[in-house]
Amino acid sequence: MSVRSVGNETGRGRRLLLAILFLACAPIAFAQAPAMQLDPNEQRTLELARFSNIVAADRSVVSVRALPGNRQVIITGVGEGSTSITIVYPGGRTETRRIRVVSQRIAADDLQLLIGDIFGIEVVDAGSNIAVRGAIRTRSELDRYRKVVERFDNVIDLVENLTVGSNVQLDVKVFELTRNGVEELGLEWFETLQQFDIDFSDSDRGLEYQFSPPRGGALFGEETLADLGDNPVAVGKMARISPLLVELRALEERGDAKLLAKPQLVAENGANARFQVGGRLPYPVESSQGAVTVQFQDYGTILEVAPRIVAADAVALEIHAEVSEPDYANSVLGTPGIRSREASTSVQVRAGETLAIAGLLSTAEVETRRSLPIPLVGRIPLIGLLFGSNRTQIDEIETLILVTPHVLAGGRSMIGGGTLEELRTERDEQIDSKRRSDESAPDESVDPEDAEGR
Repeated sequence: MSVRSVGNETGRGRRLLLAILFLACAPIAFAQAPAMQLDPNEQRTLELARFSNIVAADRSVVSVRALPGNRQVIITGVGEGSTSITIVYPGGRTETRRIRVVSQRIAADDLQLLIGDIFGIEVVDAGSNIAVRGAIRTRSELDRYRKVVERFDNVIDLVENLTVGSNVQLDVKVFELTRNGVEELGLEWFETLQQFDIDFSDSDRGLEYQFSPPRGGALFGEETLADLGDNPVAVGKMARISPLLVELRALEERGDAKLLAKPQLVAENGANARFQVGGRLPYPVESSQGAVTVQFQDYGTILEVAPRIVAADAVALEIHAEVSEPDYANSVLGTPGIRSREASTSVQVRAGETLAIAGLLSTAEVETRRSLPIPLVGRIPLIGLLFGSNRTQIDEIETLILVTPHVLAGGRSMIGGGTLEELRTERDEQIDSKRRSDESAPDESVDPEDAEGR
């Protein structure tokens, strides 16, 4: 019996020893807990088991003060940094906890540096806080802005998010010009620039332009080029678009220009827009089983544009232009081929500026008959053919495509509505006008006693 008693006592002793070891290891588990994070000058009270002493490793980062009873300690953030506190319990057991002090507040100048050059964002002091106001219209700028401001507690976010549903309106005009009309407009410089790039900047608006004329076409902006000085490239005259449109209308009246179409396309930011003036050419396709199906090939003037808003008043355009027509001289089994001229480019312009694509040439045969000035003879059937001549003239036709992008937000054109500052002024004036209207409105409230008397 005594042996069994000793065995039972031994089992209890083992269980007690395991419990003691578990309690002894508990501080180690606590020491691996996530670090406590504080702001400078922030205080936090920590509830603990009864301890005998507590020490901060770096008093320039945190300070500690034990409350009466040694069951609570007040931890105060002093300066930014990382340190640890050591808690000593009765019996010599210790516990270590990590403390990290990080400022969640920021000065206006520092915030402006972090935000950078996001267009339309204004940082202003608002007492102990900082207010950020304005509007963001691109997703990349919105993501960068959020990553910055979400880190700080003293930032009042008044920024409007206009990226959702932002669209680009593309005003397109497609002209056909005769060679005489092209020469009169002074567009011969397109040929001169085929092997050159033109770089110039607009420092007032903070934008830089780079023009690299593509094969079969070239580009120009609305603004007149600055003085090129000793630049050896002869660019000729670069007129503003408004006078150019006036000249195009004059050429239309003379028959040297023809407006094929002037659509207005609206595309979502980053999406593709496509426009075509022409037709569809059917052609047979035989499958491997011998079945014949009819497919169609587009031809005419085809424009594909992918607009991308890069700033509140700047749009990047990916453009592909094509001019094509059936080529009956290269028919196969009765199906004509397609003769096409294409140009592709990428360019960034300010919203409201007009971009031109030219140099897409085609030919047209014009047949005219000239009769000899012999009265009545020229009108006699068959005999009249002997007293005249036919003349076939091949005219060179150039297609000119004008594209003007406008940034839309909430159904409203940001360019048509004015600059950001003008929109703010308009908004402030509306608020002031409503306030003055409310203040000047007569008090129409009725006293309850007067109401009963009535």
